[in-house]
Amino acid sequence: MPITHNIAIRVTRGGVAVVDTTFDKTDISEQGWDGVIGATSTDVPINLGTVTRAKIKSVVIVFDKDTTLKTNSISTPIETFAFKANVAMVWTNDMPEPCPFSVDIQEIYLTTGAAATTIKIFFLLSI
Repeated sequence: MPITHNIAIRVTRGGVAVVDTTFDKTDISEQGWDGVIGATSTDVPINLGTVTRAKIKSVVIVFDKDTTLKTNSISTPIETFAFKANVAMVWTNDMPEPCPFSVDIQEIYLTTGAAATTIKIFFLLSI
């Protein structure tokens, strides 16, 4: 069964929409995690299985509290992202900038602050 990420982009300036668009990314494979991790957690592993960079069609990652995300290693991560609460990372393979992940993802590690954190991480993948 196909899985669709519906992406909506809206930017206003002075109350007038500058950009107001939606589009879909659809494929039949998704790897992700939707859950909660405890307060003051350090380098908690989130195992999604291998996420093959070349197959990523869409990424959405959002946390309800400030959270640090590391990929593939705690001590020498490939990428480290400092997320602000409720500010999502959204990327699709139609966007002009390159994928935010430079290699295949083997493991994700999360560090949270003083409160439990709701996590939503989804990769839409081609097969």
